[in-house]
Amino acid sequence: MREKRYTATAKANSKHPYDWGRAMALAVSKLLHQAEDDGLVTQRRNLYDEDLRLRISELADGIQITLSWSPMAAPAADPAATAPLAVERVTIA
Repeated sequence: MREKRYTATAKANSKHPYDWGRAMALAVSKLLHQAEDDGLVTQRRNLYDEDLRLRISELADGIQITLSWSPMAAPAADPAATAPLAVERVTIA
């Protein structure tokens, strides 16, 4: 089965990195909307601990930011982490 990949682009009308914040935020927002359409956002609302790929392309009047994201598979639940604790009674003589 092929891994799902999301891609979003946004443009900034400046070639100075200090001016790219809004375009970056827009591209991240677009990624989240795509994932939401697939029902994935409930688990990864903020993209914490996810790897994103960034490509910056020069345009005549600024830059284009392209973000790509392939969601990591959620780790399988550890049954020991959800099982009730076993308590043993110990008698000391």
